[in-house]
Amino acid sequence: GRFAATARYLEGMVRLEQHRAADAERLFTRAARLRNDYLAPRERLVELYVAQVRPADIRSQLTEIETIRPLTLDELVLEIVADDPILPAEDGIATM
Repeated sequence: GRFAATARYLEGMVRLEQHRAADAERLFTRAARLRNDYLAPRERLVELYVAQVRPADIRSQLTEIETIRPLTLDELVLEIVADDPILPAEDGIATM
């Protein structure tokens, strides 16, 4: 578990540097599944989801992070912003 999770995370970081976000997301997700308490891949997923404006996925990862440790102030703000009904919905249609 531990070494495999770290390997997937590091592969994801390489893919991120190569601007291959979909591959990075898949690898970070795999790393997080291999080791539920591994924060780094979850934190990178939050960053990816923020960049892609994916509020439901942001909330989901923040919920997982919160089971491991208290959210940081920045993460709490992200949680509030992700719940903002003015953000575009996942399908690109703004909700109000």
